[in-house]
Amino acid sequence: MHSAQVVELERLGAEAQRHLVSVLAGQDPSWGSMTFGVADGWAVLAGPGLFVNRVMAAGLAEPITHDDIDAVVDRATQVGVTPAFEFCDATRTDAVTALRERSWLPNEDQIVMAHGLGSIPEAIPGIDIAFISEAELPIWQVCSAVGWGHTSAAAQAANDAFTAAAFETDRPGLLLARDSQDGRPLACATLRIAQGVAVLGGMSTRPEERRRGAHAALISWRLRYAEQHDCRCAISLARRGGDSTRNLSRFGFTPAYTKTVWRMFDAGA
Repeated sequence: MHSAQVVELERLGAEAQRHLVSVLAGQDPSWGSMTFGVADGWAVLAGPGLFVNRVMAAGLAEPITHDDIDAVVDRATQVGVTPAFEFCDATRTDAVTALRERSWLPNEDQIVMAHGLGSIPEAIPGIDIAFISEAELPIWQVCSAVGWGHTSAAAQAANDAFTAAAFETDRPGLLLARDSQDGRPLACATLRIAQGVAVLGGMSTRPEERRRGAHAALISWRLRYAEQHDCRCAISLARRGGDSTRNLSRFGFTPAYTKTVWRMFDAGA
């Protein structure tokens, strides 16, 4: 994927997460969520135990200064999360150098997988998929928490808060896969479309419903929806070498570029 395309996708993703965390801050201020500009990107700090706490899309066109890093450390500590930057293949090399000089370390590698929306698999029989209504949000939240193994009260609260904000921002929205016969929830996922790019994310399957095709059904359904709504591509994020990478490859996704999260582990967050 060309560098200009990578930059576009990174900025789209950062803006989406900035919007989500801004909504979360309005819905439930108790998390201490905040966003603020860092160089040409955004610090997106959702709060302790939540799923986005890092600087995104910074250092693509502008340098990251030591003052920028100090501001991130100060505010992340204020929110109660570990300071982190997310870099990609298109990030300036001096941004990486600035973190290395401060003894930051790379901690997590991910791959952005892309699909050109051709040769999409057919629907899987026995599974119905649809966007949820507001009344169905609690069902989606339980399905997500169970699928991801969020058993503690704190993890469930974080899951519920984040998904309530996602319901407002991830349009077209949150999807639920149900058994065609009895309507019981099997799995859930998210789909967000912006500027012709479909972002597939947030997918989990209830443990007792695994190995019956719900995961595959949600992938193929979202790809067909994206194609029908004139998207130019679909993307999804996966851990390097993980099951998600292999599963997405089976559906025609190919690696587009990589992302690495750098963390400051001695920040006491």
